[in-house]
Amino acid sequence: MNRTQRLFGMPRRTASAARLIMLAAGLSAAWSANAANCTDAPASGRSYYIVNKASGLQLDVAYGSTKSGADVIQWAGGTQSNQQWLFTQTGPGVFTIRAGHTLQALDLLNWDSSENAPVKQYTYSGHANQQWTVARSGDAYTIASKSSNKLRTMPNPAAGSALRQNSDQQGSALQRWYFNPVDGKCSASGTFGSFMGFDRVLVGGLIDARKSLWGVDSKNLTDTMSKAPWDLRYSYIHSHTTAQDPACYTKCKKECFGWWGCEGMDSGGQYNLTAGGKIIFRNQENAETFQLPDGSPHRLIQQWSYYAGEDLGKAQGRLNQQWGVKNYYEADYRGAINNQWLLKGYLDDFRFLLKTIGNEKNIIQLEPDFWGFIRDTDGNFPNDATKIPAALSQAAGDECKGKGFGDNAGGLARCMIEMAKKFAPNSTVGLHISCWDIMKEPEEPQKGVQACIRYYKSLGADTGHFIVGDVTDRDAGWASLPENGSKTWYYWSDEYFDKVMGKFKTLTEAIGKPLILWQIPLGNVNMPNKYGPYIDVERKIRGAGQFKDDKVYHFFTKMDKVTAAHIVALQFGAGHNETTSTETDGGYLLWFAKEYYNKIKVPGSQHGKLR
Repeated sequence: MNRTQRLFGMPRRTASAARLIMLAAGLSAAWSANAANCTDAPASGRSYYIVNKASGLQLDVAYGSTKSGADVIQWAGGTQSNQQWLFTQTGPGVFTIRAGHTLQALDLLNWDSSENAPVKQYTYSGHANQQWTVARSGDAYTIASKSSNKLRTMPNPAAGSALRQNSDQQGSALQRWYFNPVDGKCSASGTFGSFMGFDRVLVGGLIDARKSLWGVDSKNLTDTMSKAPWDLRYSYIHSHTTAQDPACYTKCKKECFGWWGCEGMDSGGQYNLTAGGKIIFRNQENAETFQLPDGSPHRLIQQWSYYAGEDLGKAQGRLNQQWGVKNYYEADYRGAINNQWLLKGYLDDFRFLLKTIGNEKNIIQLEPDFWGFIRDTDGNFPNDATKIPAALSQAAGDECKGKGFGDNAGGLARCMIEMAKKFAPNSTVGLHISCWDIMKEPEEPQKGVQACIRYYKSLGADTGHFIVGDVTDRDAGWASLPENGSKTWYYWSDEYFDKVMGKFKTLTEAIGKPLILWQIPLGNVNMPNKYGPYIDVERKIRGAGQFKDDKVYHFFTKMDKVTAAHIVALQFGAGHNETTSTETDGGYLLWFAKEYYNKIKVPGSQHGKLR
């Protein structure tokens, strides 16, 4: 990456006693509640606010009634006890659910098994019509009556709607629910719930594996990947788009050379490749190749770092030179997103990526640097992306039309998140936070953070599943060399680490999404601070070096502060080929990872300490 320095809820409302509220107000409350819903399953003995996915409103015993047979409705989120529900497990996934103010139970009245039968508050008996089976459905849960097997349902999203039961309506959000703990403690990741099915910080990155992209053994790589139960890995999607030749989306040929979808194609004539093979092979490799140290199968989660925006801006810069419109010798990112033909090619490329991912369970990271490049023009940092024009209505497909996104950068980002949810429904998607103006030494990490938050909320960062941040894309030892600017501030003191974690915590809680920390330098204090050998002498490209840094140490030894900042994944990897990798770090990252996995006792470390 070209940048050498980068770094990049909501309160509950109290319901009115009068119960007079319009549907619009109910929907407003829904947006507030959805900002930080937990996605964990309920636990026996804990009390929860139960939130409907479609409306964002909470289950409520109407008027706080203490009578048996009182209506159970949905209402704007408050903290009163008639919206608190105590879960007690009676079997695998089966619970009684009792109102906090009366300890009376949710009850399928009169054991009625018909459609639209009412669910009420009733004197506790513990019988099957008061037992409920909770099952995960996407990022939320269904709640089925043990006596009828039908799902607890809201008839519509309006505040005041009474609870009913119905047959499964094919994934309707009116039948999906979140459980937000009354004590606010959702999981190890704070108030944001589990991520990708895990309740702990995930660890991975650019970890060297014996096999190359296309499955061929590479004997010059250290097989670090198989030596610990890593959770995830990432790969770049970085090249020009294929707007000039849409046929590349079907089959690779000579004209497709240099496009990421035909990566691995031989320029000497081997063009008969399936487009998107990089995606297909990597997901297959992650599912079938790796094992835990005890020999059991282990599937890795793939993160795709979509980085096509840089080439989009460069393409517009070249057009500017040809047209003589501006004396441009660099990329023009704002011009690119307002060029309907370039933007259409970009969105077509992104759509192809998503369709190739399909039903796989991947992480989609939207554009490191790109949103920062759009914001950073001649040192001007606007904080409202909706003021930056984009030709979205001319370039977007049907999946983004009629959504009210707007012809601006904010509309573009929201459109891309919408596309990911449509075409890759089992994956998660989030924006990369690139706010360079708030991390320029010697300013403190908190400086300017509110402006960064305003900008990314205007981009729609709160409509994704997560946000992504990074620290630096070079080892501190590399940056400290005279030829690289003698930047000694790349090293972090304990105090500076705390300040950076404070910044991340401010970002996550304001945006309402957890954070993946990406491309963390791999160096360590044992390194000699030297470059690796040339792997391409003619172009003076070096292999991975051995440089000092302290990020690995800080993150693994202060994991409590990592989770407090709502960081759900640590992705380690070099941002440049000259810096340290797992091939050259002397096993430093691997050692810390093994200690981490032993401590949390993941599968593979339960039968003895990892060695």
